[in-house]
Amino acid sequence: MVTGVLLMVASLQQSPPPQMSASVDRYTLALGEELLLTIRATTRSDIPPLAVQVPYLDGFELISRSERTEVAFDPDPTRSTVIHIRLRPTRVGLVTIGSAVALQGPHRVETGEIEVEVVDAAGALATTLNPRVARVLNRGPPRNLTGDVALVVLLSSDTVLVGEQVDVVTVAWIPRDLRLRLRRPPTLEPPTVEGMWTYPQPTPVGIAASRMVRGVWYDLFVAHEVVFPLATGDHVIEPAVLRYSVPLALQFFSQEERLSLSSGQATVTARALPERDKPEDFAGAVARSLELSRTVTPSIGRAGEPLTVDVTLAGEGNLSLWPEPASRWPPGVRSYPDQSEERIQPVDGRIAGSKRFRYLVIPDSAGTMLLPPLVYRYYDTRRRRYREATVPAARVAVAPPATQVSSGALPPALLRSSGAPLDTRLSRALPFPVWIVVLLLPIVAYLARRVPWDRLRTSEPIAPLSDDQVIESELHDLLQQMVPDLDEREDHELLEALRMSGVGEDTAERLVHLRGRLREARYGPEPATRPTEALLEEVQSIVSTVRGREAIRGRRATPVGLLVLLSVTSILSAQERSTSPETLYEVGALSAAAEGFRDRVTREPATPEHWYNLGAAHYRLGQEARAAWAWHHALRLAPRNSTVRRGLELVPPPDRVSARLLSVPPITHRELLLLAGFAWFGGWIGLIVKPTWGRRWALALGAALLLGTGAAWIARDDRPPLAIVLHDTQLRVSPHERAPQVANAFGGAVVRLADSTQGWWLVRAPSEQLGWLRAQELARLGDPLAGRQ
Repeated sequence: MVTGVLLMVASLQQSPPPQMSASVDRYTLALGEELLLTIRATTRSDIPPLAVQVPYLDGFELISRSERTEVAFDPDPTRSTVIHIRLRPTRVGLVTIGSAVALQGPHRVETGEIEVEVVDAAGALATTLNPRVARVLNRGPPRNLTGDVALVVLLSSDTVLVGEQVDVVTVAWIPRDLRLRLRRPPTLEPPTVEGMWTYPQPTPVGIAASRMVRGVWYDLFVAHEVVFPLATGDHVIEPAVLRYSVPLALQFFSQEERLSLSSGQATVTARALPERDKPEDFAGAVARSLELSRTVTPSIGRAGEPLTVDVTLAGEGNLSLWPEPASRWPPGVRSYPDQSEERIQPVDGRIAGSKRFRYLVIPDSAGTMLLPPLVYRYYDTRRRRYREATVPAARVAVAPPATQVSSGALPPALLRSSGAPLDTRLSRALPFPVWIVVLLLPIVAYLARRVPWDRLRTSEPIAPLSDDQVIESELHDLLQQMVPDLDEREDHELLEALRMSGVGEDTAERLVHLRGRLREARYGPEPATRPTEALLEEVQSIVSTVRGREAIRGRRATPVGLLVLLSVTSILSAQERSTSPETLYEVGALSAAAEGFRDRVTREPATPEHWYNLGAAHYRLGQEARAAWAWHHALRLAPRNSTVRRGLELVPPPDRVSARLLSVPPITHRELLLLAGFAWFGGWIGLIVKPTWGRRWALALGAALLLGTGAAWIARDDRPPLAIVLHDTQLRVSPHERAPQVANAFGGAVVRLADSTQGWWLVRAPSEQLGWLRAQELARLGDPLAGRQ
């Protein structure tokens, strides 16, 4: 027995020690993010058993832990114990993870220490809690928390003044034991807020915080919204909803039970601003520590040239509802308000930032322009009283106007309209299905020529009409010409209709009487084989008489109508010449000329001369992007027009991508289709007339097919969803004025349209950057109304 024990001890001492390793998925992370620690211990012997000790985790919060065993047989059997520990750091700085230890018999193996750098995610609210949210959470757990899931809606304050900020915090308390069983994070739907201005706020992704309540750990999931009451009274906040799925068994593919939990309602009571000491010109601004400033650019102006005046409000509060300051301008100054711009920069969890109002000011004369002081009254929610922000008066020196110089060469002279090009008129002469039938006609003719028609002629020819049938048909046609619904009328109704159409009473009675005699002779109770000769002569006489009277009436009316038509045409022509866009263009009324040319483009969009003249008017107005838009339309319709190309040299594209997108082939797809049609008809006619030259005609038909293919390719490339940017602007992340900027978009650049919604277009810039632009900032190629200001 002693010998066996000694042999066992000797074998244990000779067995190799276990292998041990520890690693993390990253060595630098932000406070609030999770870290995965993996410990692996491998041994070749199961006796004695392997024990793994987890390292000391100071500075980390344990999120979850899982352990599994792996067995391999290549070449010797090995057993590995793998432990996954998910951690979250609790402090900023260099945090050390201690050594993990593996014990097996006399062997002890340790891993090295691991240092992890934890940085503060300053400015990134997605990884840290908003300070106001943290203060709301520190109030403590809900009263009914008994170890189950709980969902509550907390308010920073339930009674506020109109326009004062309220934080709506939705908190889901989930026991950690239950949360570790979930295969996916729960879904938290914030409450619906109506009657208040809402700003959704970012919150940590996943677990926002952890709390221990009565010996049970809870993981908190948070949603945050900032609201501003717009009116007095009680505002009800609808319940929030929490959705999660709990596995029914421990197996990975087991079914899940879907559960949902609703919170209770919350109420915000908004009180009116105090009437005591309320200024008479108070416009409703509510803020905290509001500051007012005014800047003038450039500092020295020039008479007749615009100055930019920016009035900026900065402070805490609902920037969107701050009204515009009441600005007064001195005499002799023209002011034009520009768009306002908001920039939100939260301060200690409060909505704050600046709102800029821009004006373009044009002094009419040289001298000193005195800008009066500005006073902006608001209610300060911190001081709980009405206050005012002021800007002192300012003096701006205005120099005399500079000598006027031409900013650029004049465009080529206006073009005289010759109508739409021939290829366009031919393509629009018939509908597309009719053109298909026309193209099939030569094939039908060719096949018809090869059919032996002599063998198919077996039927007897149709006998011609007799003289009496011809006369009856003439009378019927005459009556139907004057009374279209002839067959539906009785004799007395026909007589009245003939009188109404201008036929004399005697003639009308005679026509009705002869019609009745003809019908009686042919269809009466004792029908004759044919009407008598006397009756036919009388019918023929009355038909000739009535037709002669109608012809004389028409000849009398034609000169009078022609004279009236010529008079009206001459008057309208004189009026059109007096107010034509060409005349307005020559006298310098460029805005009115542009409107006239735009109306012509709307009525006749296929005429290239109208497009060129519209571009010339825009160019002389200084609107180069609109000029490029119109001239490129003209170039697409007349790609070989030298005047249009000389005009485009005055407005070159700002980048190579725009130049490539605006390139136009020297021939239109309609011209190629016209050539293909000539080759097509020529080939088939040749096959019909001289079939011995079959190869030559086959070449003509092949050329027609090639030309048609080229026309289809150009037509596809001729209508890309393109637009020209009208002025320098910025692409935005979303279709909203306050959305962050993505990139710059320069005036004259060509962008590709991707999607549209509510007056905004999603475009792809020449730099391949996607972003949103307002529809007013774009002129779409292919839309005659896009260039309207």
